[in-house]
Amino acid sequence: MTWISVRSPVAFSEALFVDPQQGMVAVCFQGQSCYRYEGVDKQAINRLLKDRDEPLSDWVNHYVMSAPRECPTPWQLDAG
Repeated sequence: MTWISVRSPVAFSEALFVDPQQGMVAVCFQGQSCYRYEGVDKQAINRLLKDRDEPLSDWVNHYVMSAPRECPTPWQLDAG
């Protein structure tokens, strides 16, 4: 599994990491834990990596928050 840092910091999070091959996104919120989302549209992840000017908060709200599954507990990037 390869995580790619997208942008940091942004308005609502400290970091955003993606794994385009697995369709996973990790959002690390300011002062809180990281949460992993599975089932994120892989094409949307790849478009985000190519278009660095896309508003990140809009992208997360549209593609990540509607993902089929959120990891139920706080998650750490090094947990794999």
